[in-house]
Amino acid sequence: MPAKGDLMGAGTLQKTLGIVIIWLIALGCGLDQTTSTQTEPPSSTATATVVPTVVPAPLPPSKASRIGDRNMSVFRGRGPSWSPDGTKISFSTTGTQLPYPNNAAIYVISPDGSSETRLTNPDNGRCITGIANMECISHSSPTWSPDGTKIAFVSERYVAQAKDVVHTSDIFVMNSNGSKQTNLTRDTTYVDKYGQIKGLSPDGKSLTTGVHHKNPKWSPDGTKIAFQTNRSDGADEHAKINWEIYVMDTDGSKPKYGANLINLTDNTNASSNQRADDQCPSWSPNGETIVYVSEGTDSQEQPGSQTDIWTMNFDGSGKTKIFSDALGNWCPTWAPDGLTLGFVARPNTAPGATPKPQQLYLVPLGFKSDWVVTWAWTSNLKIGDVATYSWSSDGKRLALGAEGIFIVDVKY
Repeated sequence: MPAKGDLMGAGTLQKTLGIVIIWLIALGCGLDQTTSTQTEPPSSTATATVVPTVVPAPLPPSKASRIGDRNMSVFRGRGPSWSPDGTKISFSTTGTQLPYPNNAAIYVISPDGSSETRLTNPDNGRCITGIANMECISHSSPTWSPDGTKIAFVSERYVAQAKDVVHTSDIFVMNSNGSKQTNLTRDTTYVDKYGQIKGLSPDGKSLTTGVHHKNPKWSPDGTKIAFQTNRSDGADEHAKINWEIYVMDTDGSKPKYGANLINLTDNTNASSNQRADDQCPSWSPNGETIVYVSEGTDSQEQPGSQTDIWTMNFDGSGKTKIFSDALGNWCPTWAPDGLTLGFVARPNTAPGATPKPQQLYLVPLGFKSDWVVTWAWTSNLKIGDVATYSWSSDGKRLALGAEGIFIVDVKY
C-alpha cells in the first residue's frame, strides 16, 4: 500500500498534468483562432498567451573560402548558381577584350574547385572595332532548373548599326552539359534584326537603347521562368522604356519555348508618363509568391532613387511592399526553407566618405526595419563588393559573387 506522501505526490502530479493539458488546449485554440474576433466576455480563468515566433538571424560568417586559383576561369567568375543536387556551381567569366565586354562564357565547377568545365563558347569572330557588321557576344547569369537538367542564361550582344552600337540581351536555355542552346525571348514583332526596339530613333552619338531580357529565375516546378525586360508590347510605350516583370512557359507543351509571355507588373502609365522599373524577380519555395524590387520613379525624379522590396502572387495580383529604407536594395531571394530573405545593398555612407563595399543582408522573418539597416551579414568579409549570391539547396551554404566566387557557411 502506498504511503500517504506518495498518494499526495501522485495527486499533485495529476493536478499538474491537468493544468498542462488545459494550457496546451488553450494554446492550440489560440493558434487556430488568432484572426477571430472575441464575442464572449473574458473568462476569469487564466489562459496561455501565444508569443509569435521570430526566426533567428543567421550568424555572420567567420570566413569565406574562395573557389579556384589564378590559373582558373573561376578566379574571375561572376554570378554563381548552385545546382539542385549541390555538386556543381555554374558561373560566368568577365570578358577582358575591348571595346565591349565580350566572350564571357558559362562554366560549371565543383564546390571544391575541381572539374572546371566550359559550357558555352560565344562566337566573337566579328567583334572587331570599326567594321560595319561588328557583333560582340557575352553570356552571363546562369541559373539551374529545379530538376538540374537545364540552365537558363542571358546572352548579350553589341551590334554595329550605322553610326550606333545596339546593346541587347535575350534569355536562352540549354541542357546542363551546354548542348541545345535555345533563344526563348527573341521576337521580331517588337525588335528589328539587330535587337533594337522598333520605333526608337538613333541619335548617332550614344549607345542606342535595345531590348533586354535579364535575371531569369525558374519556378519551383520548372514550368515557368520569371524575368525582367524593357520590351514594349504596346505602340504607345516605345518612348517610355521601362523595366517590367514577365513570366513565360518553359515546359515544352507550347509550340515553342518562351511561349505565353505574361506581363505581371504592367507599371507604365502612358497618359501620365509614370514608371516604376520592377526588376530582379525570384520565386518563393512554394511557388505561390514572387519577390522583386521596384524603384518607384517618375519622369521628374533624378536617377538613383531608392528601391523597395515588394512581393506579389504568382499571377501578378496582391502586390505588397514589404521593405523600404535608404539602402539600394537589390535582387532579393528566399532561403530554401522560406524563412529568411536575402538581398544585396550598399550601406549608407556619409557625404564625402569612401563608399562602403556592397554587402549581402540576410533578413529573418519578423525583422524590424530599423534593425536590419544596421546589420550587413557579410560586413566582416574582405571580398569586395557582393554583387550576386546563390543558396545551396539545403540552405546551409551560400555562394557569393564578389571579386571571384566564395563559399560561406550559414549557421544560426
